[in-house]
Amino acid sequence: MLSSILVFITACGTVIETDQPQASGSAKPPTRPHTEGFDPQLDGQGLTLVVRRWRLNESYVAANGENGDAWRRAGYDLDGLDTRDAIIPISGHCRTKEDGYQTWAVDGDDGRDNTFARVAPLFLDYLEKSRAEDTFNGRLEDGHGNLLLHIPRLPPPGVAHSSVEGTLHRAGALGFSPTFDAQEAWPFLEGEDQSFMGYVTQGQWVSGFGPMRITLPGLVPLELRLSHAIIVVSLDDLRGTVAGVLDPDSYRRTVLDAVPYYDAKYCDRSDSTLAYPLEEGIADMKDILADGSQDENAFCDGISLAIEFEAVPVRLGPEQAPLPLEDPCGP
Repeated sequence: MLSSILVFITACGTVIETDQPQASGSAKPPTRPHTEGFDPQLDGQGLTLVVRRWRLNESYVAANGENGDAWRRAGYDLDGLDTRDAIIPISGHCRTKEDGYQTWAVDGDDGRDNTFARVAPLFLDYLEKSRAEDTFNGRLEDGHGNLLLHIPRLPPPGVAHSSVEGTLHRAGALGFSPTFDAQEAWPFLEGEDQSFMGYVTQGQWVSGFGPMRITLPGLVPLELRLSHAIIVVSLDDLRGTVAGVLDPDSYRRTVLDAVPYYDAKYCDRSDSTLAYPLEEGIADMKDILADGSQDENAFCDGISLAIEFEAVPVRLGPEQAPLPLEDPCGP
């Protein structure tokens, strides 16, 4: 069963501007506004959001009446190359194999890059013994494994600003079932913060591109290490997207380190029945370079990713020391 699943896995100036939608058909994230001589001040009001729901947008599962193609509409065109209607071989695309037949991932709408959603969550589903998105969101509702985004100050509504700092935190333990009320104070874990000199434009806060760590709420934290990554969140409906390039080696280590917490039989690291098919599956997912570009003379060394989320406003609580994880395999 495991083998068959894994084999399938083949921040600056400022500018006043009114909110304007992006051009139709554009899948690029909003760009940082340019300085035009006028410097509006941040009004001092801040915003803290807690992620209440993740959407992995798996391509192989029908959900909420959809036919499994939600991945096509998630994320952004990271590499500027649209492979939807391309003729193989695709000019300019990084190489997927040292020799033999080259494969390419088909992009989503308007060139959106999101190979992760098409294949990678299969293994997470295997870990959870059900659809991972559902079990992850169940844990979020219970207050386990949530992420916090804290923006200390925002510009006035309808005003763009090119320097708006934001910090991503892993939430600590509430000690009670969350209500997700705006006055609820959520603690955050010490040493787990990531700061971004972002910006506000088109009614959205944008982190800007850079390295990033996103943690999904497994039985243990499932860390996704990204390069050329960006967060875009609407300041209206508080829905957002994390997009970037997943490091294949770190994803492999994350999965292998987590497996014993789900099933102690995998404490034996010399057992290649898991490691080998996982490594082969991840190799087949590589579709982009780590810096978000393409080069037909280089081998693909990243996996394009887009995960959507829904958040609610809360208050930032006190800092907590992280609790050590027990070793499921013993000393």
